[in-house]
Amino acid sequence: MNHSGLNIKDAMARLMGNKNLYLKLLDCFQKDYAQFDTQLVQLLEAGNYEEASIKVHSMKGMSGNLGAESLYEISRELEVLCKSKTALAELQPHLTAFSAEFQRLLRQIRDGVDLG
Repeated sequence: MNHSGLNIKDAMARLMGNKNLYLKLLDCFQKDYAQFDTQLVQLLEAGNYEEASIKVHSMKGMSGNLGAESLYEISRELEVLCKSKTALAELQPHLTAFSAEFQRLLRQIRDGVDLG
């Protein structure tokens, strides 16, 4: 089951079929990560690449658990770039792609995810 960006079948396998846990993770994601993209940019603008890398690593794990494959891949790439302290100007296209996918996923979660 893939709902435009969410591979729910994969996520359910990871969570041993626990739909309640998946719904709880979706809820936590939309609440706890709501300002993530803005916070990430602020960290990078301040030159705090180490903390940015840690935050992106956390996002990579959460998006993987949710089955948000596109966000996972973008986060994986962004984590490598943050760890290598890539200049902010060079990071910009990656940050734009990240933010677009992140906001799309938040909208999808807020609109409701049908687990069948």
